[in-house]
Amino acid sequence: MPISALPTPPSRSDAPQDFSDRADALLGALPGFVTEANALQSDVNAKESSASSYATIATNKAAEAQGHATTASTKASEAAASAIAAAAAASNAEVAFDSFDDKYLGSKASDPATDNDGNPLLTGALYWNTTVGAVRVWNGSAWLSMAADASIVDFQQAGAGAVVRTAQDKMREWVSVKDFGAVGDGVTDDTAAFQGAYNAVVPGGTILVPPSTGPYIVGSVGGTKEVAWWVGFDVQSNLVLLNLPGIVRCIIGHAYTIRRNNAKATDYADLRLDRVANYVGGTNGVVSAALIANVHVSSGVKNFEWGMLSVMDNLSTAADGGENVAVYGQARKRSTGKTWAACFEIDDINGSANATGDTIGIEVTCRASPTTTDSNFQRNGIHIAGTATAETDWARAYWASTNGLLRYREVFSNSAPYTSAVLYNRGDGVDTGDSPALIKDVGSALRGIDLSGAAYSTNEAIKIKSGHKIALESTGVVSIRHTSNIVVVEGAQLFTNQGLAFPSTLVTASASAGTQTLPSNPSGFITIFIDGLAYKIPYYAS
Repeated sequence: MPISALPTPPSRSDAPQDFSDRADALLGALPGFVTEANALQSDVNAKESSASSYATIATNKAAEAQGHATTASTKASEAAASAIAAAAAASNAEVAFDSFDDKYLGSKASDPATDNDGNPLLTGALYWNTTVGAVRVWNGSAWLSMAADASIVDFQQAGAGAVVRTAQDKMREWVSVKDFGAVGDGVTDDTAAFQGAYNAVVPGGTILVPPSTGPYIVGSVGGTKEVAWWVGFDVQSNLVLLNLPGIVRCIIGHAYTIRRNNAKATDYADLRLDRVANYVGGTNGVVSAALIANVHVSSGVKNFEWGMLSVMDNLSTAADGGENVAVYGQARKRSTGKTWAACFEIDDINGSANATGDTIGIEVTCRASPTTTDSNFQRNGIHIAGTATAETDWARAYWASTNGLLRYREVFSNSAPYTSAVLYNRGDGVDTGDSPALIKDVGSALRGIDLSGAAYSTNEAIKIKSGHKIALESTGVVSIRHTSNIVVVEGAQLFTNQGLAFPSTLVTASASAGTQTLPSNPSGFITIFIDGLAYKIPYYAS
């Protein structure tokens, strides 16, 4: 609070009047001055009291400040430690983010070759392919899609060189009738499902018919496309499936059933084995084969155990023009090596007499219905056809003297294990009027039987049983010819119902006139033909 200034005090040098005026003014101002001075003193006293209070407060605040300073120092230390931890956390976060960034590469339009830092891809890395709309994962060698849609799910087979395909493409290698709604419960008509599967598969493809709770009800399935139906159960329980177009295959255990319902324009095999012996060397006698069937029959087995069986039911007619063969063997001789189209060998190593068990190399049975008469076609147990034309796909056969269509060769070390080269045994012995014969030739060869090159120890080329006969044709002229024009009949009589027929010159080894008187009436005459002229020779009973 300010104090008003006092007037100018009087001075000794002032004139009296001035001294008096100034003195009065000074005295008049002193009360106000004193009042103001007192007020100032009061104010100073109040201020001093307030200052003392504030000094106390300041002391207290200083003490508080010292405490806060201590706390601040502690917090600064804690903050420094937190800063260090935060720096470490930030570093760890940066490492974690980089690891995450290396694993999840974000959105891309195509498969990346490196990660986002340009480093090699990590196995398990992911990214979102914006082109196909799917997450793709790196498996260490290729990018694969991860999605529920099989068309964008990738598949890669194990092994070097395997390529990536879609799972849909892999699963569509097979078409199943189940894919088209087939039920197979023995009630539902599955024709449409089978037809749909057939229509969907590509030519040469495969259709799966899986096992079901009941038979498939299938009507007519149409088409000429060549496909294969794989039946996963015994087709005998669902025979209607054998009428499906194409090839029907069934594998149950070791049973393999095939049915073909379409013709092929070229040679075709349902089961084919190709063996190429493309090597040099080997061991004579060691057999290498495309197919070997080994069958062991134990003692006590009553079934007919056969190593191989081929049965053909031929309903084809002559008008079809097909040649249907149950078993066919073909060999093409391309060089000088020995060649067999078929070879059969049987070894009797029993070592004891076979009372009931025959040993037969080849048995051929030819049957015909007793009520069937057919003069148009042959029924042959063995039919051998040969040709002397240039070599074709058919094996050649020669009619030369050293080559034959049927050849018998006997090789043995003991005395005589075989009594006949060809043995024929017909049980009934009845001539049905069909002129049955062991050997019958209706061809036009140079000779029917040529034994001129043979050497027989008894000099008997042909031997017949006593009381049997050599029957000659009853019409026309039948000749008995010898190359030296000599015919010798020893110890027997040779007759025909037309007499004897000789060539133009009849020669006897020795002849002389007899001395016996002959009866005037002979018992009969023998008619002989010489150069077409008939001559009668009388003969007598004694």
